[in-house]
Amino acid sequence: MSFLPSIIFGQLGALALAASLPALVLAYWIQSRRAKKVVSSIFVFQGLPRRTATRARVKLPPRFFLELLAMALLVLAAMQPFLEDGGEDVAILLDNSLSMQTRATGAFATRFEQAVLDADTWARKRSDARFALYVTSPALERLSPEWSSASAVLDRLRQRGPSAAHDNVQVAVRELAESGKFDRILVVSDRSAELMTADSGLTAGAPATRLEAITVGTPAPNLSIENFREDPASVGATGRKMIATLQNSSSRDAQAKLHLYLVSPGTPATTSREPLRTVTVSLPRDRSTEVPFLLPIERHETPSFAIRLESTTPDSDSLDADNSAWLTLGLRRSETILLVTPSGSSGTLGLEALSGFNIERVDAERFSGIGEVQSGKYLMAIFHRVSPPRALRVSSLYLVPPAGNSLFPVRGEVPRPVIASWDENHPLLTYLNIAALSLPASAFFDAPPWTTAVMNIEQGPAVLAGESQGIRFAATGFELLPFEGAKTPASSVLLLNLVNWLSNGQELSAGYLVGSTFPLRSSEGEELSGPDGRAIEPLQSASSARLPVPGMYTLKTASGGRSFPVNAFFAEESSTFTTSSYRLPAEVPQLTASADNRSPLWPQVLLFVAALVLTDALFVAWRKGGSHAEPS
Repeated sequence: MSFLPSIIFGQLGALALAASLPALVLAYWIQSRRAKKVVSSIFVFQGLPRRTATRARVKLPPRFFLELLAMALLVLAAMQPFLEDGGEDVAILLDNSLSMQTRATGAFATRFEQAVLDADTWARKRSDARFALYVTSPALERLSPEWSSASAVLDRLRQRGPSAAHDNVQVAVRELAESGKFDRILVVSDRSAELMTADSGLTAGAPATRLEAITVGTPAPNLSIENFREDPASVGATGRKMIATLQNSSSRDAQAKLHLYLVSPGTPATTSREPLRTVTVSLPRDRSTEVPFLLPIERHETPSFAIRLESTTPDSDSLDADNSAWLTLGLRRSETILLVTPSGSSGTLGLEALSGFNIERVDAERFSGIGEVQSGKYLMAIFHRVSPPRALRVSSLYLVPPAGNSLFPVRGEVPRPVIASWDENHPLLTYLNIAALSLPASAFFDAPPWTTAVMNIEQGPAVLAGESQGIRFAATGFELLPFEGAKTPASSVLLLNLVNWLSNGQELSAGYLVGSTFPLRSSEGEELSGPDGRAIEPLQSASSARLPVPGMYTLKTASGGRSFPVNAFFAEESSTFTTSSYRLPAEVPQLTASADNRSPLWPQVLLFVAALVLTDALFVAWRKGGSHAEPS
């Protein structure tokens, strides 16, 4: 390929119209045979020698060539020509999630550094391509402002380090591919890629984006903090209990120290002061370990704590960013969950038992009056046996959605379904005993391309989850309400997991995760500051801000302020010894046709035809005017 432009045609079948061009020649030939000349006498021709004409000559006037050119250009316009720039439009999608901070072996400091070099090497072999650079975490983000050369793109990439959030590879690839802007997408990640060549959903002749993948990194042992929470059952005269959950991702046992610190807002460092407690723990390989801390703290007190994990076994911890966690005791969210149910339903169906949330229930008729602006005040929405006319710009859970809904199309419903398969690594199934989940009936769905089938019955997906344009959605084909806690442990755990995942929280009473969006109420003059004390700029919507790093955050308002923790609890990212994989088709159909590098030529062709027709008309008018002006 080259950067030279080329002409392509949208309707090659219109070339058949060129068969009409000889008709113009025939018309002029017939006209010339029948042409009559008026002369005063024919006696002058009688003296000329007679000879037989062997052939008749056709004399074509100048206007014939104008008309022939106009007809040829009309045929060209009917073929819908486009001027297409040469070369490929390529997106480089780099995984910059938490696991890419893992220390690498050999010449690379981290997996991220290796990914940058591999992407650089790949791009420099394609001197004819134009590049756009994207990163996956905490959300899909374009780094290069415009189409660039390989060197310009990779120079910008080196200035951007990995984040402390989870990856977003599959959703990011879908959004880029279906945008129709790219001929090819290169994915560079430490997750192994499975590119499927069959059953990609493509139809013959449909535009598609080709995918390529580079996998970086090798298995590396790692120690991490999976969770840090308060045990609400411990509140009493004996003190307050905190529980830290630790994980050892390796092939051997390890030893570590866990330090507990008392912290205050604006002081992110934990190693510069003496810890309150230090506990030595043994961490068996490939298993979670809980470490309790019991402190004499009264019920009304709300102090903040941090813990720091320090490995004492050499070469057992390859990632530092997941070795710290923060917690504020007694912290309860004040966000509201919108519950939309059919008319006739009573109460909040047990959801009032969810600690730390307010539940606002409306029926389907009242919900119709809630607009996009009003829905933004809710942390998430739960639609129970009803469906909105279109997806809200807020995380939403669809419980038994009706047939005909637009977001999760229902294919059918079966009584007494049999669970056939499930994604055991998905956070929706954390701590869930699948065998204990009883399903009297269940619907099954057509899975949209941006979703993952978390659980399948024999007929198809029964639990779907995914993210579209930065908003999380999930659906279950079976009933989870009313929420009854310990009376229905399996369904209650699944519902809690759904609420946790959709609200970007590991624990209902804890803070947020890195990469979450925090709602801001500009009418109240709120200002959000990060662990270093610097203000966090709001997103373009100005109604929320993204939480970029772990630590203690401070929200200031006109009436005061409060602090809350943000943690990097991503078990999949911390499992650096056995990294996961992702599956994508080798070619993804483009839902939106690309027009960035195509310029239609047919409008210019039609303008030129109009100019020719006008010239021809003026020529005819001039000839007629000239003939009338001749003397008699």
